[in-house]
Amino acid sequence: MTTAWGIPDLRDENGTIIDATTPQDMQLIIDAQYQNAGILTGAYIGLRSDLKVDVYDGAVVMKWNNRGSILVPVYRQTITLDPPPATGDVTVSFYVEQADTATSKAASVVMTTGAVPAGRVVLDKILVPAGTTKTSSCTRVWDRQYAMHSQSTLGSLSVAVDQGGDVRKKGTKYKKCAQRFTVDTDREVNIKLSITAGRTNASGVSSIGTVAGTAGSLRYGLYVDDELVKTFEVGIDRRWTTVQVESLHKVTRGAHTAHVVSEWADDGDMATNTFWVVRWGGKDRFPGDALTVYDAGVSV
Repeated sequence: MTTAWGIPDLRDENGTIIDATTPQDMQLIIDAQYQNAGILTGAYIGLRSDLKVDVYDGAVVMKWNNRGSILVPVYRQTITLDPPPATGDVTVSFYVEQADTATSKAASVVMTTGAVPAGRVVLDKILVPAGTTKTSSCTRVWDRQYAMHSQSTLGSLSVAVDQGGDVRKKGTKYKKCAQRFTVDTDREVNIKLSITAGRTNASGVSSIGTVAGTAGSLRYGLYVDDELVKTFEVGIDRRWTTVQVESLHKVTRGAHTAHVVSEWADDGDMATNTFWVVRWGGKDRFPGDALTVYDAGVSV
């Protein structure tokens, strides 16, 4: 029978186990705790002044038997590389292996110059050039992949940038920054909008008067799943000003969309030159209008 992890074993009067937490129970529980396989902490590959590497203490999460995960320890050790090639270079990989045979249940760190078997957690890969005498002269060619807890934030889910390039006018609405993102559970998302725009004439020229005299405003509507969820009105003048706004929202599990609709809002003291340009790129690397959806954690 399935038993919770942390509940003592149930035994009969002879000490025989009746109910207990099994390895399969633990694998399912661990799998529910982590979104992916990867490094938990440590397990770092240190380069040296000889043809060896130091492996530091740590642990990894490894997928197991297609329906669970296991936690594998990595103990400090030193591994000696094979002699470098006579010409060219070779990629050396270091990964975690967990045996599960009738004769061994050992965990180990394996070095290979071939393909890493599927399902293993790679700690690092280094490019070893011909004739090298020390690993500290080798180049790391692997981005370490970390295991993420199921309740941790996922970072940026999607981003879209309006690069402008056109002159926009009063009386017209502009749908921009359309994007799609997916979440595996009900989540809180923080939607951030960065706006870089300036008031211009019909030709897109911004030298049309003083800063105070050109003050007006734009209105940005934020849409999630084609529903208006927030409106921001931001000031605009002849300068290329950057304004950043954000809004927190709950979304359900599944796929979602987001976009903004911008329009002219207020003329200010100048009834003419009711045009604007979104500024992007160039030698100054202007950011344009950027809409980014960030994960803010599980919705509660």
